[in-house]
Amino acid sequence: MAAGDDVLVRLTAGTTTYHFGREESVCGEVPGDEATAMSLDEALGRGRRLCVKCGRLGVTNQDSLRRWAKSSDFERDFQGRVKGLGVAVYHWLAMRQGVDTVKPDVHVRRFAEKAVGRSLSDQDVVDVVVKAAHALGTKAYELDWAIWEASRGGLSE
Repeated sequence: MAAGDDVLVRLTAGTTTYHFGREESVCGEVPGDEATAMSLDEALGRGRRLCVKCGRLGVTNQDSLRRWAKSSDFERDFQGRVKGLGVAVYHWLAMRQGVDTVKPDVHVRRFAEKAVGRSLSDQDVVDVVVKAAHALGTKAYELDWAIWEASRGGLSE
């Protein structure tokens, strides 16, 4: 990456990864299924806006991203700050930084709503699945992964 470049974009295995400066510390990722639904220009634009936002918060490397994720709140620190990135991306990013949470995507939502028998808000999905994980004595991200694996194999029906 040349001096003065502020974002490096690496496309690998269906995932767009954005990095800061020369250190190439992970800033954020857009999951492959979401990345394929947008043009490369849109993905790059979102990545640039996310990196600018992160820089303003003092998030300039992996350690500072992890600290931010562990102390952040969606509504206070993320909601509406980067156009096109919402609650699912926030929780996904936090989860990737070691926060005990789940991404309220379609699979996790179906699981939680089937479990409680009604529609849920994004935050309710997160709360239900995190509480279920804790009741089972496991990490929330492990239950998230298990839900995904079961959904991919058709076991959630």
